[in-house]
Parts: sequence; C-alpha cells; structure tokens
Amino acid sequence: MIILVAVGEPSDRQPTLTRAAELAVASQAALVVLHVRERHFARGVVWDEPAPADAAELLNESTYELRRRNVACRGVVCLAPAGHVAEAIVGAAMDLPADLIIVGRSPGWVWARLMTASISQRVIRLAPMPVLVVPKTRAMLALSGCSTETSGCQSQRK
Repeated sequence: MIILVAVGEPSDRQPTLTRAAELAVASQAALVVLHVRERHFARGVVWDEPAPADAAELLNESTYELRRRNVACRGVVCLAPAGHVAEAIVGAAMDLPADLIIVGRSPGWVWARLMTASISQRVIRLAPMPVLVVPKTRAMLALSGCSTETSGCQSQRK
C-alpha cells in the first residue's frame, strides 16, 4: 500500500503528518510526502512559491519528523501552474500509484471558501482513490480521545 500525504504551509502540516504516520504504521504502507510548488506568471516574469530551497527544506523537515518516529518515507516536490495544486496532487498520486491521499484542511476565510473550492475539496472531486482530509487541532484532539471543554487535555478513554 502507498499513502501520499500532501503538505503545504509549514505551520499547518503537523496534524496531517501525524495522521499519515499513524495510518502508515498501522497498515505497513509506504509513505510519500509531497509538496507542490506553484509557478506564477505575470508580465512575462515567472516565479515559484515557495523558492526551490524553501520547498526542499520543508520536505526535509517533514521527512525528518516522520523518520524520527521510525516511519519510512520519501519526499517529492512537483511544480504546478498557479491555481492547479489539486490537479498536481492527484496527478502525483496516480503516477505512484497511491492507494490513499491525505491532505490537510486549510482553514481559510469563510467568504473565500464560499466563493472558491478549497484544495482539499478539489482533490476529493478529482481523485479516483480515497482521500482523507485531516482537520486542524481541535478535531485532532477529538481523534485522540481528548476533550476540548476541559482545561488541558484529559483522556476520555478508560
């Protein structure tokens, strides 16, 4: 089994990597960490977001975190035209071929989400394989059996 986990912003990747590591270990799957660099075109100038060195550093940090947890993984960077990140994620998953795609849910602004589909929504719509969308911190606490209504995290499992 091959799991593709797509990571973006450095601050948002932790819940996604944690869930991917749990699933990879539980299913003895190969884990591939993907970062998509967007290429922007304006007035004849082409620039990448983030810079190639930043993308490599993001992947190195992500794969280091996973390997520290004894999760075998490899990192991949791919280029995509601006606005086509979801297509690049699905394309990379099909090329592997991945059995599962894991993406984080970007919080975004409510109005922006109402006007355009998020990357995770577009991945779900385009992908021929299952997609797991990992919510941010509060929902991750619920997955681990912790309550957010109490001060601190107290396990509800007995």
